[in-house]
Amino acid sequence: MPISVIVGGQFGSEGKGKVALIFAKDRQAAFVIRCGGPNSGHMVYDDLGRCYIFRQLPTAALLPDCKLVISPGACIDPTVLLKEIDLVNLSPDRLYISPNALIIEDKHKILERPLKEAISSTGSGVGAVLASRAMREPMHLAKDYPQLKPYICHDLPRTLSLALKAQKRILIEGTQGFGLSPLHSGYYPKVTSRDT
Repeated sequence: MPISVIVGGQFGSEGKGKVALIFAKDRQAAFVIRCGGPNSGHMVYDDLGRCYIFRQLPTAALLPDCKLVISPGACIDPTVLLKEIDLVNLSPDRLYISPNALIIEDKHKILERPLKEAISSTGSGVGAVLASRAMREPMHLAKDYPQLKPYICHDLPRTLSLALKAQKRILIEGTQGFGLSPLHSGYYPKVTSRDT
C-alpha cells in the first residue's frame, strides 16, 4: 500500500513537519493525515521563504494539490484550527475532518493547569479531553461544532480506502516523539498524553 508514516524517534522537534512537507511534495501525496492535537507545532517554510507553524493542520497545507485529513483520534482546538484554515485560505474541498475528532473545550485547559508546573505540560487540553473520552463523559465532537461542518467528512474511511485502491499516496504526519510516549518512554509521567 502506498502509505508513508513520519514519526519522531526522540522527544519531538526532530523536524517531522519539514520531512512531511518534503515527502508530500516529492511523492505527490494525495492525502496527508495529521494525528495528535494542538500541543505540538510543526514549522515549515513556503517557496518564498515565509514561515508557517501548524499546530492542527498537516504541513502539506502549503501544497495546493494535496488533500488534508484530521483523523478521528485527533484533538481539535477550534480557535487554533480556524486560524490556520484562514491563514492558508483553505477550502472545504481540501480539508477532511473526521466527525469523531475530539473538541477541546475551555474546561479541558483549566483541568490541565496544575500540569504546567508539575511536568511542563503545554496545558493545551489534549490530556484532559482524552481522559474525558476514556471516562465516557459527555463531550463535543467535531461534527457538533457548527464552524467545522463544511469540513466534516462522514465517509472518511471509504474516501481513504478508495484512494489506496487507486494507488494514491497517503502520508501520516505524527506528533511529538517516541521519548514522550506514555506507553513506551521511561520518562513517565513527564510525557505527552497519547502514544506518538
